[in-house]
Amino acid sequence: MLLLVGVFAAFVIYRSGFSSLLLRSGSGVTNAVGGWGPVGLISQYFGRPLPLILLLFSFYKIRFNRTNKFLDYTFLAASLCLTILLNFPLATARFYAFTVYLAITITLVRPNKNKSYLYLIILFAGLFGSSVLETFRHVNSLADASLSLAFDPESFFVGHYDAYENFIHSINYVEMNGNTWGRQLLGAILFWVPRSMWPDKPISTGAYVAQEHLKAFFTVHNTNLSSPYIEELYVDFNILAVIIGCFLIGCLFGYLDYLYKRMIGDPSTQTKFSVQPKPMYFVLYPILIGLSFLWLRGAAMSAFAYTSGIVTAYGLSRFVLIKPHIHLR
Repeated sequence: MLLLVGVFAAFVIYRSGFSSLLLRSGSGVTNAVGGWGPVGLISQYFGRPLPLILLLFSFYKIRFNRTNKFLDYTFLAASLCLTILLNFPLATARFYAFTVYLAITITLVRPNKNKSYLYLIILFAGLFGSSVLETFRHVNSLADASLSLAFDPESFFVGHYDAYENFIHSINYVEMNGNTWGRQLLGAILFWVPRSMWPDKPISTGAYVAQEHLKAFFTVHNTNLSSPYIEELYVDFNILAVIIGCFLIGCLFGYLDYLYKRMIGDPSTQTKFSVQPKPMYFVLYPILIGLSFLWLRGAAMSAFAYTSGIVTAYGLSRFVLIKPHIHLR
């Protein structure tokens, strides 16, 4: 699998150039395969996170199933290089960069109350890094970027933090036009269906509200608006869905946290895992933590697409790397 990822990275570099993997404006992965078609979706949502999955599996193997020290660390080094190459922070959406590197941190440093300061620092670093990464968002080369390491407080008052405002717009939209009764949700679940087969396929809910509602009152230059989880529920099914949906997602997150804590034990009272954790808790769960921010911020179409691609990459890696006869308790 690592060889296939290496071939994929080499193909992207050949078609789009090495610099396209270093800057977001280059869109190297999707441009290399012809844009946002079916192959582009697979490349972006499955191919790009695949080396991260392999990297976390390499951590897992070294920790619990080490067989050949040289091969294990070679696999680790190769997967780390490919992870950075295909998921370079300046070349990805900021939430995705945060998800990737938070997952690596959680895998290496098990969370506990004695290390809470570390994760508080990471959150503040994410705010600072978000402002810095914005400098590189639309440049075509590193030489064109006017890099500023100073945090700009004005960033809190522009479109990066528009979730609450957009939710209010969605309430106004529903009052004037009614609910979509699941149409937006269906578009999120069937994100992979080409528009050539589904001409009136729904667009992202934030963009939908902007085009169908805001443009009637304002000049909208950018429809790439956020759509928080409560907005998705409200636009589709109104206030009752918000209450039920928030309760269900809270139960889901809480249950996953409970299973993770039970599996890995309490790092503050023991240095070793209580039992050998299943790969899901060591590899997939840390990535889902970062993705939960995207689910809450929206839009659901992007969140479901990224989650589906990452879970598929995990499932394939789990099937190939963990031999069927190995019993993982």
